[in-house]
Amino acid sequence: GVGTGPAVAAACACARAGVCERVRSIASGRMAELGGGGLDGRRERRRLREGEARETLAVAQEIRRVLATVDPEVAAKAPSAIAAAVALQRQVEEAALAASTAFSTQTGSADSVRTSASAIHGAAQRVAAALRLARHAAGLEEEPFGQALAQRVAHALRAGAVLWGPPEDLGGGVLLFEGLGLAFGGRRGGGGGAPSAGAAEELRPKDLVSFTVDSYWAEYGSADPRPVQGCEVVELRALGQHMGLDGFSPQELAPEACRGLPTVLQWASEGDFVGFLARHSERSLSLLMGSTRGGLTRARLEALAPPAFAAVAAAAGLPL
Repeated sequence: GVGTGPAVAAACACARAGVCERVRSIASGRMAELGGGGLDGRRERRRLREGEARETLAVAQEIRRVLATVDPEVAAKAPSAIAAAVALQRQVEEAALAASTAFSTQTGSADSVRTSASAIHGAAQRVAAALRLARHAAGLEEEPFGQALAQRVAHALRAGAVLWGPPEDLGGGVLLFEGLGLAFGGRRGGGGGAPSAGAAEELRPKDLVSFTVDSYWAEYGSADPRPVQGCEVVELRALGQHMGLDGFSPQELAPEACRGLPTVLQWASEGDFVGFLARHSERSLSLLMGSTRGGLTRARLEALAPPAFAAVAAAAGLPL
């Protein structure tokens, strides 16, 4: 329904493919040649520094061009995600300046070239992730969830419900969920599709009486090739694992929205949790926590605690 237009889709594709392709050559196997000595080694180092400076500048210019194509309506509806992309653009431009200086002064080691190439590649990937987030969030509902729905959700969580899923079959019958969830008392979603409580030894007393916003992801270990369900409470300064390798922290994505929030999204006070949920919307939570899939949507909250649940809560004597 939201007129995001083809421009942002093209921008995301460009940031994923064109921008990142430009930096792959910088981090290629040619870096091993930087260790050579003698005249030929010096010439090779000069050639690679020149190539790094040229490629870095090209990446910075490409990112600037991509950001210029963002649909104004998307930029207006997701300003914090665009701001995160612009901040990354500045980092790439600083790297371009540093690479140019290293070339002109003939300074910089093989390690510094590799580090610069890696940083540029990572920044380009994260620009693409920020643009995907902006496009997704622009199409979400802006209306706050409101007090009534938030209160019903809190009561459902206290009653033992867990907001997570739906899980996806990633092969071999492994059902995992990647996205955001809500819980009370340290409960977690998992166990092949059924919510399961966290191990008692892993829970602190506060966890047993707190509401949480949780990040779920597919976690891969070194011993077993099959993934397991990863889950942890969202922290404002920690990268959101549900976003994948190019994730952001809430503090990076929406510093203004983080003001007044606990550093870990965990509340022992039901009133504080209800207030947090009531004043937020699908869009604001997506922009805060970087969710492009498995986000906290009205449909998921209503499914957890439909209007009929209010009658059940009233019969149980719970305040509404």
